[in-house]
Amino acid sequence: MRQKFEKFMQGRYGIDHFSRFLLVGALVCILLSGLLRASALNYVSWILLIWMYYRMFSKNIRKRCEEERMYMDTKEKVIRFCKGDKSVISDSKTHKIYRCPHCRQKIRVPRGKGKIEITCPSCRSKFIKRT
Repeated sequence: MRQKFEKFMQGRYGIDHFSRFLLVGALVCILLSGLLRASALNYVSWILLIWMYYRMFSKNIRKRCEEERMYMDTKEKVIRFCKGDKSVISDSKTHKIYRCPHCRQKIRVPRGKGKIEITCPSCRSKFIKRT
């Protein structure tokens, strides 16, 4: 039986990170539909499972690789965004963040200094802001 399944899967895409994400999303929808008694979540979970199996058994490997790359890029952007917000929140009491009006680079300056002239480290332009 195992040999038959391996022969069937030859030339097919298989499971990747995006497929695992779809599976976890389907399981979460199933659990939430049981807790909330929402039948719409059952339909969403079925759609996610069908999409996962379609990707897994697909022979269009190039298209599935492109979808995986897009998923990984989006995941990386979300992770980078979440990590960036932590530092801004932790420094918000002691520092203020401004953007350079010319090159749009973020500049961190200490709070409580009054009106100060800020020099952008990348383009060397100067602007005045209140801290």
